[in-house]
Amino acid sequence: MHKKRGWGSASAILASAIAAMLCAAAAFAGAVVADVEGDVRVAAAGAKGRGIVPGQRVERGSLVTTAGGARVTLHFDDGMWAALHENSRLRIEGFSFRQQEPAADRAAFELLRGALRIITGELGRRNPEAFELRTPSVNIGVRGTDFMVAVENPTYLSVLEGRVAATNAGGSVTFGAGDFGVAIDASMPAPVQASALPAVVASAFGRLGALRMAPPAPPGAAGEDARARELKDRFGRDQGRDASDAARERARNLKPRPK
Repeated sequence: MHKKRGWGSASAILASAIAAMLCAAAAFAGAVVADVEGDVRVAAAGAKGRGIVPGQRVERGSLVTTAGGARVTLHFDDGMWAALHENSRLRIEGFSFRQQEPAADRAAFELLRGALRIITGELGRRNPEAFELRTPSVNIGVRGTDFMVAVENPTYLSVLEGRVAATNAGGSVTFGAGDFGVAIDASMPAPVQASALPAVVASAFGRLGALRMAPPAPPGAAGEDARARELKDRFGRDQGRDASDAARERARNLKPRPK
């Protein structure tokens, strides 16, 4: 009997430890779907893609895919926003953020196809070297930035605010606000005029650039109220509950969670 109680106690302790580890990992591991239109699917590593809905968590390691006419906006745990255009594929290779652990920051993405807009959050401001966006022809780093990227063989980029560094085997070039750039295979990235953008890229940049994407909200109660107002506008009523309560609940989930 004593052995059985001991085994049960050890099992309970082990289960609690595993649950705590999983909760801690999930608390700083990804993003929340802020807005979605059309057929958007997310697939965890090695799993089949499934549709997503506003308020759903998207964890690191996920592959997000948008069909024709579809779009999704993700809000990451550090306040970063990412909008994925139609006919696009984005892999969230890694994302780690905890308010009180800057040394553990990491944001790694791979845009395999299509177009993407990113407004960096606290991670990009306090630890920009921890951010990386890869495409088939270039790696992109940030310096407090709002920018867009399109993979159309080659890769094109547009900087709305801040600066980005585009690097490949050919070298590294920094682009500032208002600049457009192109990266072709291993050739050094180079500036390009807006008039030289392919029509499909110009269209994607135009639509992404026109999106109303909220800036990172301040921490604390003020930030929670700001997120609540934003989400109330987007989601309306939620399964019969009062919209403000539902929005506030989602706002709490969007807050960076300290250790």
